[in-house]
Amino acid sequence: MMNPKYHIAKRKYIYDVLKSIFTSFIISSFSIGLLYEKAEEELLELSTSQSLVITTIFISTLIVQLILYWLILRKYIFSDQDQSFLIEKGLFFKRKVNIPYKNIHTISIKRRFRDLILGLSTLQFDTGTTTTIAPEGNIVVDKAYAPVLKKFIEEKRNNKNTSLPSPVDFKQDEEENLEYLYEAKWTKLLLMGLLKQGFLLVALLISVILFGLVMTITKFDPEINQRKLLIILIIIYFIILILILIILMLYYLFKFYHYRLNIEGDSISYRYGLFNKVEFKLSKKRINAIHINQSILFRFFGYYELSVSALGIGDNFGNSENKIESKSLLLMVKKHTMNELISFLDYPALDDFQLLKPKKFRLLNFIYLPILFLLIINIPIYIFLSFPIIDFMVPVIMNILLSVLYIIGLFLWMNNHIIGKNKNTYFLQKGAFTLKKTMIKKTRIQMITYQQNPLLLIESIGNIRISYKALGANICMRNFESSDYLLLKESLLTEKISYKTDQ
Repeated sequence: MMNPKYHIAKRKYIYDVLKSIFTSFIISSFSIGLLYEKAEEELLELSTSQSLVITTIFISTLIVQLILYWLILRKYIFSDQDQSFLIEKGLFFKRKVNIPYKNIHTISIKRRFRDLILGLSTLQFDTGTTTTIAPEGNIVVDKAYAPVLKKFIEEKRNNKNTSLPSPVDFKQDEEENLEYLYEAKWTKLLLMGLLKQGFLLVALLISVILFGLVMTITKFDPEINQRKLLIILIIIYFIILILILIILMLYYLFKFYHYRLNIEGDSISYRYGLFNKVEFKLSKKRINAIHINQSILFRFFGYYELSVSALGIGDNFGNSENKIESKSLLLMVKKHTMNELISFLDYPALDDFQLLKPKKFRLLNFIYLPILFLLIINIPIYIFLSFPIIDFMVPVIMNILLSVLYIIGLFLWMNNHIIGKNKNTYFLQKGAFTLKKTMIKKTRIQMITYQQNPLLLIESIGNIRISYKALGANICMRNFESSDYLLLKESLLTEKISYKTDQ
């Protein structure tokens, strides 16, 4: 007896209809310029025959699209195959995706703004065995049916007798009142707009543009009153900052609205969103690394942001390197909450590592050479242009402040550059004003290399590059001796051998 096959939600066709109307309008409008000369002049004065042709093009393209979208919709089906979940789709190019239940490790329910209007949800799941951005399983179902289907997939991995409920006739589960490990209050979400590194970076960029470039360019126009201009620029600066701050606050509020994270067995589940809703579940066994980020304001107020890297579907928020597999778990928490989740993920505490720091030529490579580069850029400006400094006081002060900030950043970069190791985990810390700490299990590391350029060969030091299981993930730690590399390599090989023996 064959298992029943079910179609995806028919209400998705409403969106397809709207898309068809828009596409047909674009095609018919574009055809005016192709079919008739001087179309731009006669756009509002088309003859009856011309209007009939354009209308025919619009209707014919609309009908063709509506038929194709309907056929595609009817060919998009899913079913339970006892040991696996089958998805069939495609009209001219058919595709079947058969995913074993035991291999599914991430399940997500996402609702974009249009889905909220139509009462739909997109269920996505992935095995984490491929490094593609798109999920391996993706189906659009009714809003009420999505959590039922999600629950079925989760239970099917452990109970083979579980049957797939019909999307037409199913029993909707009542939502449980759970106590969550972490809930992001709306006040914290608004505060994120101020405390994350984005606001300070924008403030710095605007300062450079207004008080550096604009003041320098306008100085060559003698008719411009520099004092009045400076006052106007200061007012504009604060207006722009306030607007950007409001935008960032609202962005984090809408993006992560009602963010809740909970622990379910060996899995982590979280949900968030106002206009684009997301519900996600991830097994901790699939996590390849954890990242702890702290902007300078986060550090000042004692807050932490924790994200994880795990191949599969997810969102790229909270990751400045734009790696799609990274998932933020704790948006803005104190240390005790972060330690609680780190402990659940079976990672050691931050202070439980043997630390290694660059020793030889650290001042030369981290401080003096970058400062030399800064001088090479700045000195010619003051020497060859030969302008009176007093006339360009504001840009000069701006340049000095940026240079001081740059030098402070170099010292922070040097002091924060640390590698740590313990029995089964590596700890990598780097950054200047924004501090990023990464913990990687040794069993997840794919390769560790020691790289040297001509200067590093002379200094008898090198860069240690660690690659781990993620979407092109590698971290370069600079200025370490070969003895540090050999120590890490030996520790890694010992752990790999021990891991294989245990398996």
